Amino acid sequence: MMALTEFFWSVTRFGGAHAIIPGCVGVFVGLWRLDEKTCARDFVFATILCFACILAAKVTLLTGFDFSPSGHTAMSTFFYAAVGYLAAALRPSLFSVLLALGLWLVILLIAVSRFTVAGHTRLETLAGFLVGLAAFEFFRRRMRPRPAAPADLLSAALLALIVAIIVNRLMSLGFVDEDDIRAFAQWLRWEIAG
Repeated sequence: MMALTEFFWSVTRFGGAHAIIPGCVGVFVGLWRLDEKTCARDFVFATILCFACILAAKVTLLTGFDFSPSGHTAMSTFFYAAVGYLAAALRPSLFSVLLALGLWLVILLIAVSRFTVAGHTRLETLAGFLVGLAAFEFFRRRMRPRPAAPADLLSAALLALIVAIIVNRLMSLGFVDEDDIRAFAQWLRWEIAG
């Protein structure tokens, strides 16, 4: 049982801000490098939309109902689904389809980890999943990338990876987490109660 708990704690980190935000910045830079500027802008907009919706839902629902939709599940659903879809759109192949399926498995594992070891309920996890799925669907409906040459795709992917690593290192200097959001919601609840 301990090994399974450790496994889920390891998996849940892939849905955290230190993984998702650098990844999103990397995807944006990679799309820009491929001259997919409209797609890159839509990706940023959908990322911000997902983050804003989950943050607003957390603050609002924690303030009134002590319900906290899973931000890990929301952001990982959006991010990994978008990356898989982009891979299939930019370079259609068996590999990109398998990558997309593998990323959906990562989404599922992160979601399960949130209610298995991270303290969310199944309903909070489902709420986060639906927010992430809505943001992904918004992005998917807007994106129109052209297939990319393998060399261009490789250079864009390497640039995206380098940028993501740099952003991750910068973020390790400090970031707002779930406890900060919960404390803000508690303060807001006290202020409203008067």
